[in-house]
Amino acid sequence: TAMRASGVSLLRIGGATVIAGAILGAGAFAIGDWAAPQGQQLADDLKAGVKGKGGMGGKSVWLREGPHVFHVRKLITEDHVGALDIYTLGADLSLSAATHVEEGVYEKGQWEFSRVHRTEFADGAATVLELPSLDWHGTLSPEVLKLFVLEADALSVRGLLRLIRYLRQNSLDSRSYELALDRKLVAPLTVMTMMLFAIPFVLGPLRNTGAGQRLFVGILVGLGFYVINEVTANTGQIYGWYPLLAASAPTLVFAGIGAWRLQRVR
Repeated sequence: TAMRASGVSLLRIGGATVIAGAILGAGAFAIGDWAAPQGQQLADDLKAGVKGKGGMGGKSVWLREGPHVFHVRKLITEDHVGALDIYTLGADLSLSAATHVEEGVYEKGQWEFSRVHRTEFADGAATVLELPSLDWHGTLSPEVLKLFVLEADALSVRGLLRLIRYLRQNSLDSRSYELALDRKLVAPLTVMTMMLFAIPFVLGPLRNTGAGQRLFVGILVGLGFYVINEVTANTGQIYGWYPLLAASAPTLVFAGIGAWRLQRVR
C-alpha cells in the first residue's frame, strides 16, 4: 500500500513479484532435477546396502524390447542381474521361445548371459537348448534398468527423456512419464503464477485484515491449487489428455484468474 501511495504502478509491483517467483522457481527446479534424484538414489543404495541386497535391492522388473519380454527376477545392480526370463513373441503374439538365464552381466556394450536354458516352439514341437553362455545385443542398457526401478518423481529431466524414448521405441505406454516430465517443467511457472496470484489479496479487501486471516486464506488457496492440480493430472491420465495439458491446465487457469483480479484492484 505504501509503494502504491508513493507512485509505484501495479505493473512494476507485478513485474518484481514475477522476477522473485522466477528465481524461486529456478531454485526449486534445480533441487528437483538434480539434488532430489541424486539424494533418492543414494538413499536407495544405502538402504539396499544395509540389507545386503546390492544396489538395486534385488528388485523384480518387467520390461520389453521389440518382440522380447524380459522378466528380471533379481536386479542386483543396473549392470548385473540374477535370474532372468526372456519370452520371445511371434508376429501373431504367440510364444515362439522362452529363455531362462541364471545370471547376466553387461560388458563392452552388450549383455553376457551365463547358464542359459532355451526352449523354442515351432510346428507344434518344442526344442530345448542348453547353452553355457549367450551374448545379447539390443537397446536394453543398464541406464534403462536403473530408470525403471526409480519412481517418476525421483527421475531427472534427462532420465525421463531417456526413458520416454525407450518406451516409444518399443511401442509401450509412456504417458505417465510424459506427465511427470511436463509437471517438472511447468513447476517453475507454477511458482511464478502463485506469487502473482497473491498480489490482489495483499492489495485487495484483505489489506486491512490481520496476519492470521491472510495466512488462513493463503493456506486455503494453496491447498485448493494442490488438490486441483492432482485431480487434473490423474483425470488427464484416465481420459487420455495430452500430458502437457494435464500438467499445465491448473497453472494457466490460476494465472488467468490472477491477471483478472489484478486488473480489478484499485
